[in-house]
Amino acid sequence: MKLYLKIKITLLSACLFLLMAPQEADAQEVTHNFRYFDKTTYDHYIRGSYDSVIVTGNQALNAGYDYFYLRLRMGLAYYFSENFRLSSWHLLKARKFNPDDTLAFRYLYLSYLFSKQEAEADALIATSPSKQLAFMKGQKKSLFRQIYAETGYIFSDADIEIKGGKKHAPDTAYREWDLNGDRLFFSAGFQIKPSPFVTSFADYTYVTSQKQRIIEAPGFIKSGYDTIPYNGWYYVDTVYRKALNIFRDDYRLEQHQLYANSVIRVSNSWKIIPAVHFIFLSYETIYPVFEPAFAQSYDTVPTIGEYSVIKMSSNETDMVVSFGVVKPVKRTDVGLRASYSRLNKAKQYQMEGSLTWYPSGNLNTYTHSQIWVQKQNHNTYLLVQQSAGHRISSGIWAEANIQVGEMRNYNESNGFVVYNTGDQIKMKTGFNLIFLPGAKTEWTFRFNYYKLTGSSRKFTDINNFSADSFDYNNYSITGGLIWKL
Repeated sequence: MKLYLKIKITLLSACLFLLMAPQEADAQEVTHNFRYFDKTTYDHYIRGSYDSVIVTGNQALNAGYDYFYLRLRMGLAYYFSENFRLSSWHLLKARKFNPDDTLAFRYLYLSYLFSKQEAEADALIATSPSKQLAFMKGQKKSLFRQIYAETGYIFSDADIEIKGGKKHAPDTAYREWDLNGDRLFFSAGFQIKPSPFVTSFADYTYVTSQKQRIIEAPGFIKSGYDTIPYNGWYYVDTVYRKALNIFRDDYRLEQHQLYANSVIRVSNSWKIIPAVHFIFLSYETIYPVFEPAFAQSYDTVPTIGEYSVIKMSSNETDMVVSFGVVKPVKRTDVGLRASYSRLNKAKQYQMEGSLTWYPSGNLNTYTHSQIWVQKQNHNTYLLVQQSAGHRISSGIWAEANIQVGEMRNYNESNGFVVYNTGDQIKMKTGFNLIFLPGAKTEWTFRFNYYKLTGSSRKFTDINNFSADSFDYNNYSITGGLIWKL
């Protein structure tokens, strides 16, 4: 009897399963049609369940449904969740379905502003009908957008390291150093908007560098006289001993720099950035002169010689030409840049790739990664940089950065920042603080530490040349202001 009941129950369960399976399949099929997605996203949006709007909206997109109201609801849901990058992404898609919708225009414009996509915001205004601009009455845009000023001081301990016993090698016939000391700089510029699709920036920078040139060169000092017998006579010979002459010159190198770039928006998702940087250098320092001499009064050819120095002034022009491309993709900005430079009488070719990521779709947290490949004098160098920023309180951001590789005569930030001391930077790290006390001002404070390697040229004779290296450090403190007009 018990066995009979078990069999009966099993058969009944199987029948019920077979009867219900098609209905569940039909329900599954009905649940994921257009009506379901449209009604569900609408209901979630009306209730303010923005996370649910986003989840269901992504399911609809994955199922192949894409239409105006879906993109509009998702864009607004991301906006009210303060994910302005993805909000602008979906609202831009919504406007492709309905470019005349005022609600999509307004929140797309605000999403651009809150994510600092100002070039996109200006282009949106320029390409939108006047009826969509009603809410912007009273907002006038001038040609001049902002002014910029920055100053800083770089402390160097290169002279301390070189005094610590690196000099006076006894095997040296000739040796020289050109040390990079402290530096002071001031920079000022402005940004203009000549058209809705072009933003241009121009800057002047003055740099004054304390430098020290040290030359160690062999010489001879008269140490006495000696009498030499010859054919029954005696004559007097001058006796010399070797000496090391040290020449020092503390001099100043001045740089006047002119920089300009333009950010040109060529489509909804592409920007190109051409830039040029000219550097005019001037300095006056000592150079060696070898003077042959007669050891004895009866010599017919010079048999000894020694070095002296003369002061000469020099004027040089360095330059950087850069061209970059940036494409915003959802939460990221992808960049590629190439540059050609002529720094310190050498040519450099540089390629750079960058990725900026906004994990929350806003400016609360962001990371920036870069990699450079540089070629100079048949040598190839690799550089890697990583930085991250976070809003630590209302109106205050903190950033940290580190950069490693063989950095010599290279440029960054679209050619705006140029490292042309000639010495190799092995590592750079530091932090920035950014303060926004109001809508029109931005203050910055930066500290950076640099680990560098310098070198000296050494000749043991006219045909043998070598270079000795020494490590030293730089510490920079910088403050800046941006004033929006």
